[in-house]
Amino acid sequence: MSRFKIVTYNSSVGSDEAETEMKVLREGGYDDFDHIHVPTGDEETFYNEASDADGICAWTPMGLEEYKRLENCKIIVAPAIGADRFELSGATECGIAIANVPDYCGEDVAFHTVAMMLDCVKKITMLDRTVREGKWNDKLCGKVYRMTGKTYGFASFGRIPQRVSEMMKPYGVKFVAYDPFAPDSVFEDNGVKRVDSMEELFEKSDFVSVHTPYMPATHHIISEKQINRMKDGGIIVITGRGGVVDELALLKALDSGKLASVACDVIEDEINNTSVLMGHPKVIMTPHCGYYSEDASKELKKQVMEQIVETVREGKPPKHLINKDVLGKARFEK
Repeated sequence: MSRFKIVTYNSSVGSDEAETEMKVLREGGYDDFDHIHVPTGDEETFYNEASDADGICAWTPMGLEEYKRLENCKIIVAPAIGADRFELSGATECGIAIANVPDYCGEDVAFHTVAMMLDCVKKITMLDRTVREGKWNDKLCGKVYRMTGKTYGFASFGRIPQRVSEMMKPYGVKFVAYDPFAPDSVFEDNGVKRVDSMEELFEKSDFVSVHTPYMPATHHIISEKQINRMKDGGIIVITGRGGVVDELALLKALDSGKLASVACDVIEDEINNTSVLMGHPKVIMTPHCGYYSEDASKELKKQVMEQIVETVREGKPPKHLINKDVLGKARFEK
């Protein structure tokens, strides 16, 4: 019986991630698969092991030169909602399918978004910092206002922001959203008013959460132009991808008082983990962890392994294939 090889690298944040991957294989009856888990940061070992792998789960930048080193690879699954670290054209040229897992952590990201927004509104983290400095003064971080009657805006309105709107309804806010790709029925079903531009979204909103995916077309799609149209004292929460919002524009708006606070779970430069917003007293920042829960980690592993196994063993396209133009010349089809 033929045996297949799976290599995982930088594959998730969670407890016992290698054991979780093995458990999925065991419970699925995939005894013909060998699994190699390479610890985060050991890139040399990863490429040595991946050179003859049939399937790969990895979250690391790859382009044409990297794909050429993967001589036997049929599929790479990004253990994430996005796959922006992968150069799709190079993968297609090499016949490698690129897939993602778009629905494993929606509840977790939505909850993280709501938690960050409520924190900003009540200034909990900001006030906690002043208390730790020995200052017992409830006015040090500025005025606090109720959410009731205010307008909450969504930059993009896919599955996660739809869930956020459901979670936020008890707080008495009105909703608007901008998403040129979503049908009218999505807005109607969720009780959310559609707006026609990003500028209109900011103009109408007291609070905005940004869920827009990153790609060249969305780079800094939210900049000083949009932010300046927001109501004074606005709050912006970013849990989608860094690079969608111009961080220098956010910094300027915070310093001028245009924005009361900003919360970021993602930043533009996550390779070097640096941002002009780091350390700003009006900024709450978490290390791109909105997706994480132990429950989500297990679901992620399950969906990653199932896609790899089905593609490698059965020669089927993965459920969440991204580079669809690979079909007809993919290695897994041969």
